[in-house]
Amino acid sequence: MNAIEEPPLANFAVLTPSAKDRANLEPLRIHGPNALSPAGIPGLLAVRLRELHIINRDFSHITMILRAKDLFEYFRANAPLCDPIPRFGRLVEATFAFYFIDSPRPRSVVIRPPDTILTTRKSDAEIVQRWASLHHFRFQRESWSESDEHVMAVS
Repeated sequence: MNAIEEPPLANFAVLTPSAKDRANLEPLRIHGPNALSPAGIPGLLAVRLRELHIINRDFSHITMILRAKDLFEYFRANAPLCDPIPRFGRLVEATFAFYFIDSPRPRSVVIRPPDTILTTRKSDAEIVQRWASLHHFRFQRESWSESDEHVMAVS
């Protein structure tokens, strides 16, 4: 996998400043690669899932980290009967490659529930927020009931 030169994580912009905003990775489990669609987002060409951190919910709390240039494509081509998003376990962090219309190189976006979405450039914030809201990676806390949050957490 080729490394993408980007600013260090400390220079990323935090996109979920409101206490009401919540970040969520369950759309990956629910919608698979369709959750990454750039359709309807001007300025966005494609989104690829590059890295996913999953913590087992059992007593061991083992953390799995899956990495590929495109996790969904890798599993489709190399393990078509396997789903890259396990049915169980807590999805704790995902790194995406965002392909913007203004650049031939992708830029990273990191989502860490419950309240963090990071970008490499502040100028990407509006497009990333629009995409995250459209695909339910970002939502307003009062728009979900406690039972919805519990169902999303244990799915």
